[in-house]
Amino acid sequence: MILSIGSQVQLLLTNIIAGFLTGFLFDIYRSIRGFDVSKYIRFVEDILFWVFAGVVVFIFLFLSNYAYVGFQCYAYIGIGLFLYLKLISSFFLGLLKIIFKAISKFTRVFINIILYLIQNLIYIFVKNKKSAKIT
Repeated sequence: MILSIGSQVQLLLTNIIAGFLTGFLFDIYRSIRGFDVSKYIRFVEDILFWVFAGVVVFIFLFLSNYAYVGFQCYAYIGIGLFLYLKLISSFFLGLLKIIFKAISKFTRVFINIILYLIQNLIYIFVKNKKSAKIT
């Protein structure tokens, strides 16, 4: 298939963006996967992640350039992934760490508030029940 220069530049940019997208998904997966599990479960997790990442990249390529996938597309995706991992990944992982810490802290505080309210309701209910028996 013969492509114009504009189409080739668009193909280059969309494939590099697809590589960035793959790196972005990989960083999210890498930060979530931190639990120590058996190698079989980790193997299944890895397979499921790469299938998911492949589907997302295929949909992205399908919407951007009708899923034209030649050798250069794989090379451009690899270049985009490499650039993402070298330039942005460490910053994004630090940001994810901060976000997960904030979510964890918010969840702990929220659960403690809910438990405190439940304890107070139980205390009020038991206190009222005891005072009703006395009179």
